[in-house]
Amino acid sequence: AKRDGGFLVCIMFANNETGVIQPVREAADIAHDAGGLLFVDA
Repeated sequence: AKRDGGFLVCIMFANNETGVIQPVREAADIAHDAGGLLFVDA
C-alpha cells in the first residue's frame, strides 16, 4: 500500500504450510531505509 509518499510492506513471519521463517529484521531494515513501514503477521 502506498500513501502520501510512504508505503507499507506486509509479510508473514512463518508460512503455515512450508514452515519457512522470513528474515524479519532484514525486511524491516530494507523497508525503513526506503522510508516505509513493516507489518508482520506473527
